[in-house]
Amino acid sequence: MTGPQTGASPSRFSANLEADAGHLRVAVGNSFISPLEHHGCLVLFSGFVSDKAALRTLLGLGSDQTDGEAALMALAYRRWGEHLHVHVLGEYSLCLYDRHLQRLLLTHDALGLGQGFYSVATCGIHVGNHLIDLLDVVKDRTPDPDYLANFLARGYLTDQRTPYALIKRLLPGESLLWADGSCRRLRTWDLTTTPLLLCRDPREYEVRFREL
Repeated sequence: MTGPQTGASPSRFSANLEADAGHLRVAVGNSFISPLEHHGCLVLFSGFVSDKAALRTLLGLGSDQTDGEAALMALAYRRWGEHLHVHVLGEYSLCLYDRHLQRLLLTHDALGLGQGFYSVATCGIHVGNHLIDLLDVVKDRTPDPDYLANFLARGYLTDQRTPYALIKRLLPGESLLWADGSCRRLRTWDLTTTPLLLCRDPREYEVRFREL
């Protein structure tokens, strides 16, 4: 990974993984964040984590520790792997490269408020959290007519398509794992499997809502 941390707007990242070298090359520009290294992982993180105190407790950290969000994400990955967004609440996009296993994880918060885009190439994979940034590396901009037809018919997004045929998006509850030269989309969370919260009266629901 190369490139200094830039100060403009630390909210966008775009990364290219060369499959033959197992090396993560990160595009860094005026509006791009640069990677941080924690616990054997190179981490690109955009967004925020909710209730860090509870997460630190789950990870076995002291309440007085002040680990940054990138460090917390690396620890969460070491603990839960590609299922980390089941346990890490917030609104975020995450690209993490595991130096030990030489694999890349692209994920986001379970509800998909943070975005993730990717394009598989012969040399590896391109990922980012903004669609427009992938256009700098994906030169084939052939439009996807099914995306347009679906959007006009429904008025909202229902699948992994984007306006460009070679660029796909992650859906809520999904993660992407790149390892050994192959790419797998993983369904790692589903809202329908979330346990129901049953309270005794409306007031208790209100209190619980405020706690969350």
